[in-house]
Amino acid sequence: MTNKLNIPALETYSKIYARKMAGDFFSKQPAITGNQILTYSPMGQVNLFILHHLFAAWQDETARLQSPYFDYHTIEVQEALKQFMNTVSRHISVRREHFEPLVNRAVVSTLTLLLSPYTFVEDLLRANKSGKVNIAQFKETGRYVQIHKPFYQALTDRMESLNPSEVPVQQAITLLNEVYAQFQDQLEPAASYIESFSQAVPLDENDLLLEQAQVKQPQPKQPEPVIEPIIFELDKREVAPEEPRHEPKVPAPEKRVPLQEQPTLPLPEIQVDIEKFVKAAHTPPTPVAKTPVGPVPQVEPVKPVEPVKPPEPVKTEAVKPVIVNDKPVNLYEKFIREQPTLNDRLKQGPKPTLLDKHQKAKIDDLKSAISLNQRFLFINELFKGDGTAFNQALAELEKCPDHQSAMDLVNTRYAATYRWDFNNEEVMNFLEIVERKFY
Repeated sequence: MTNKLNIPALETYSKIYARKMAGDFFSKQPAITGNQILTYSPMGQVNLFILHHLFAAWQDETARLQSPYFDYHTIEVQEALKQFMNTVSRHISVRREHFEPLVNRAVVSTLTLLLSPYTFVEDLLRANKSGKVNIAQFKETGRYVQIHKPFYQALTDRMESLNPSEVPVQQAITLLNEVYAQFQDQLEPAASYIESFSQAVPLDENDLLLEQAQVKQPQPKQPEPVIEPIIFELDKREVAPEEPRHEPKVPAPEKRVPLQEQPTLPLPEIQVDIEKFVKAAHTPPTPVAKTPVGPVPQVEPVKPVEPVKPPEPVKTEAVKPVIVNDKPVNLYEKFIREQPTLNDRLKQGPKPTLLDKHQKAKIDDLKSAISLNQRFLFINELFKGDGTAFNQALAELEKCPDHQSAMDLVNTRYAATYRWDFNNEEVMNFLEIVERKFY
């Protein structure tokens, strides 16, 4: 069973909540920063969805950055764009007119996830217009899901076990029904979250629910009934013989006269005035008046052109050979000797790009080097959502004298306490930033 939501009531409450929170915050300052978004609402899930919607809109804007003159799909350009987004994310500043709609959407998403997780996930799956669910995008959204996390993660694992890249929507819905049937009795109660919402705007859970709907379970196919053929018995009564049909008489065609027997019609006689025709032929043409021509002007004779003298030959000095080790060497041999061979180039290795230099450059402060998106991922993936522990870890790592002591601190305290997987992408990114601190 899954809850059926009262969508108009849910949207109304979300607008009131977003307006109330925005009025309290923006009455003191004109814009909100990235770090302030993480603690904007007492409901942590709302803050996560605000970031999720913000970054989704940002990625859509970046995707439209195309040009017919450049290739934006090369690895180096993609990495540069990613680095650019990380840098800009450390300078987020959103005014109220743009931030309040994000809060509204985040509250709708949070309440839908809280009260009807099946509906929340189903809407995500059916939002794919291509008819297939992109596993990477679905997994990325899961990083921002805090409520009913085990249910969402179990569905992600089931889809990845079938295909690591994409799954048809209908097949994903079938998996959703199976996973929800396993987790519907293990979902978190909504009472504590409703209380957190009520701190800003009073909320009654019953106002947002209509009724409980039955989740359709996949039914096995029933065998189709066998329909026996129906045999009709013919009536054995005698049939009277049919009367002969009288065909109507068709009149015989009229006899046509052959073409050679048809009489020819006389052609009309054409009378021509022969005398008038002959007279017109012998009449001389009317003379045309001649236009008087004036005297022709005299043209001066053209003077002969003097012959051009050939240029004098340029005297050039003989090129002196280049002397190397007391032996003359021509210019080509010198050029070949100065060029590095392929083996020499392979030994030197590829030249570092500007992006490589930037990513491996030394940093002075760990906190300023971590983007907002990285900060969110590090807190949730490495420190179990504890922002205070994350800030304390950065402060302690800043005091380390060298890289070895910093790694000892990481291994003995943070990795052991939070059970880090050193093959995890977020762990490797965090350790790389720590390493750049001690270049």
